[in-house]
Amino acid sequence: NESAHKGYLQSIKKLKEQSNYIEINANLDASTVVKHTKACISVPFTSTALIAKYEGKPSIFYDPSGIVQKNDRAAHGIPVLSNINELEEWVQSVL
Repeated sequence: NESAHKGYLQSIKKLKEQSNYIEINANLDASTVVKHTKACISVPFTSTALIAKYEGKPSIFYDPSGIVQKNDRAAHGIPVLSNINELEEWVQSVL
């Protein structure tokens, strides 16, 4: 996509080289994708976290920058994790 930031496109290219990377059809809606997952990690603040919560899936927002407050109203009660240790603990609890 010519309108995408070059740094973003480079990051996507690196992700695609990883053995655990799974690319999904861009035409699928978020609800369909979430229904086929075990849990949902979203970047604040996206609808996928709310969809997962609605579907009864474990759901968090991950903000490694630490800018987002843990009690931000926009999180709608979904936990906001801000460091890798919190994220690793959460993933272990879901597994």
